[in-house]
Amino acid sequence: MKKIIVILLMIGIFLLLLIYSDFRNANAKLGENITVSKEMDDFILHIRIENTQEGIEVFRSLQYIGNEEVVVHHQSPLISVSMDHKNHDFTGSPVNRTLKSGNVYIPQDPDIFPIPRSEKMTNIYFEARFKVNGEWKVIDHVEELHFN
Repeated sequence: MKKIIVILLMIGIFLLLLIYSDFRNANAKLGENITVSKEMDDFILHIRIENTQEGIEVFRSLQYIGNEEVVVHHQSPLISVSMDHKNHDFTGSPVNRTLKSGNVYIPQDPDIFPIPRSEKMTNIYFEARFKVNGEWKVIDHVEELHFN
């Protein structure tokens, strides 16, 4: 009988700790909004990460700063985003886009990711992959996210 009471008490304590840790992280937010620009050749990858009610919202765009007009060839998405995974998937339809100097190309809507419930820090991975004048361009970026 004592063993059953001890086991039930231990299970109860475990469940209370589990519920407490879940509630403690339920209101977690991104520590601060993040803006990053990464330049490669004639292109700049712009990234903005913000808090929302649903989690974190990730905006990204590609800016062309070269002198001559160019045609960018890419598969969708142009800029892949993944949280906690380094792998990127570019399996969408092929797209061609003509860019002039100063053009900012925003081919996708922002992505919304839930805030990790059990972690105070995680990585978010970005990869822009496209072809210009027959040459592949890849711009990678990893951002460390901290949650309060």
